[in-house]
Formats: sequence, structure tokens, C-alpha cells
Amino acid sequence: MICLGNVLAKFKERVSQIPEATAIIYEGQKMTYKQLDELSSKLANYLYKNNYSEIPLSQFICLHVLK
Repeated sequence: MICLGNVLAKFKERVSQIPEATAIIYEGQKMTYKQLDELSSKLANYLYKNNYSEIPLSQFICLHVLK
């Protein structure tokens, strides 16, 4: 079983190790680990401020992770 905390810890580790490396590619557009981290923080803050904390996380996440 994958724990969300473990996934987040691994992601943060990658952000600190290789912030400018490509994290995802979607429709030909690339996003670095640093950009993805900043965007996810903005999304989390928006959801928190607008009382979306009761909605399951799975409804918001749809990422294709590069190997």
C-alpha cells in the first residue's frame, strides 16, 4: 500500500535534489519539479481557503508521472 505521506516525502526529496529536471510532460508542455511544487502549493492553499478540505483528494489528482 502506498501512503500519501511517503509519496509527498519522495516528491519533496526530488524537488530539493533536481528542481529544474522535468517532472511531467502534458500535451508537449514540460513542467519542472520546482514548478510542479509551486503549483501544487497554490492549489492546496486555494482548496484550503475555499473550504474544499472535505472533498476526497483523488478527485483533484490526475498526473502522468515520468519514469
